Amino acid sequence: MKFYAISAGHKTGIFTKQQEYTQYTAHFSGVCAKAFATKEAAAAWLDSQKQAGLVSTTPAACSARHPAKRYYAVSRGRKTGIITDTAQYYSYTQGYKGARAKSFSNYRAAKAWLQREQIYQTHDADGAVSSLLHTPPYSAALQRRIQLSREVKAYIRTLDAQRILVVDIELTGLLPTDEILQVSIVNGLGQVVYNHYFCPQKITSWDRAMEIHHITPAMVADKPSFQTAVPALTQLFANAQLIVGYSTMQDISHLHAYGVQFPHTPIYLDIGEAYSFVHTDILHPRTYAKLKTCAAHYGYPDANWHNSLADTKATQYCFDAMLEDDDALFRLMSF
Repeated sequence: MKFYAISAGHKTGIFTKQQEYTQYTAHFSGVCAKAFATKEAAAAWLDSQKQAGLVSTTPAACSARHPAKRYYAVSRGRKTGIITDTAQYYSYTQGYKGARAKSFSNYRAAKAWLQREQIYQTHDADGAVSSLLHTPPYSAALQRRIQLSREVKAYIRTLDAQRILVVDIELTGLLPTDEILQVSIVNGLGQVVYNHYFCPQKITSWDRAMEIHHITPAMVADKPSFQTAVPALTQLFANAQLIVGYSTMQDISHLHAYGVQFPHTPIYLDIGEAYSFVHTDILHPRTYAKLKTCAAHYGYPDANWHNSLADTKATQYCFDAMLEDDDALFRLMSF
């Protein structure tokens, strides 16, 4: 369980539900909040914020009193570039018609966004800068996708975080006939709800795959067959409100091929597909980045790859971050 402490937001206090955290921090200027593993740590941090006079439901109060370094990327304004001075940022953008800028917690993310903006930008007949995101042939389809993403994210914020399941699997290889070695699932609060290894019934070695996930034949020699897990996994997924993954449908298809049943409703979200809008430098064709690249973009601190539990935790972290990133376009899929 995570404990979300909010000292500046629409509502302050300590919360355990992700949807409450999102509801009370989304679109709040100057939000101050942190996640903790224990309630005691969350309470101690919140008390320190109170003593410093940093608890407020007034927008921008926290950032004004307790500034954290931000990187402001300006792609359209009186001047463009990446700056860290807030006053300078406002002087570049406030009152400038069509100003386009975004704030980031790290330089790499700011630079990546600015580079994409520069690629998408063009000049119209009178020399004014416009964005390909808002000009034909992209505007109609992309604007529909942007609106869809907003609606999907608003819907996700209403869900029970404990019924949001983030899944990843490890296999003996990449072929449809390869067998499942590990299945890991965490919920929307980051709690591990399933993490088990399985012994393949036909394949006895997987040297190339082992170089990636480090699961050896000896590690799974005494584990049960995957078939023993099918009923429990079917029940878990039947109760899910949202199923999230990185290349989600690939993992779901493999699990289904081995007997796991899934709802035939649009509850599947592929954050790899959503991140392709952030990662790709041109709109067509978009390309998928590795999970490791996506996690680094959003500042994920853990570098313990490629065990499926580690991947699932990284995916859940990216899901949380992308829920608040307007450039990451969500859509729900059916199976």
